[in-house]
Amino acid sequence: MTRTRTLGTAVTMGVTGALLALAPAAAQAAITTLPGRPVTLQPGEQVCIGARAVSDAKATGTAAAPGVIYTLERSGTEIYRTDSRRTGANSTKVFVGAGNYRWCAKNPAGLGQPVGNVSITLFTDEDA
Repeated sequence: MTRTRTLGTAVTMGVTGALLALAPAAAQAAITTLPGRPVTLQPGEQVCIGARAVSDAKATGTAAAPGVIYTLERSGTEIYRTDSRRTGANSTKVFVGAGNYRWCAKNPAGLGQPVGNVSITLFTDEDA
């Protein structure tokens, strides 16, 4: 059984890991973030945001201890991943290339505890 929660139109979170973040209809410079306030992720849950970029993107994220795993995908291919749980991530590198970007924070199931204060932001094109 899969438990999924939706947080607005650009954000989806659940326990399956195969999540889709909807991109805006037209590509333009954008700063995309979770709607409302930071969220709490239960073990195995992840939250993702997405945006279309014409030229490039970068991303940031924060979480309470013990942290989360952050991943960045471009058009379905993973291009960045933290090697371990982190309370903060900043892809200081600007990833050059047009595509549909998806930035995710996941609470791996291993420790069996929730992670609070999770917030992620995706910057595209001129905002990157």
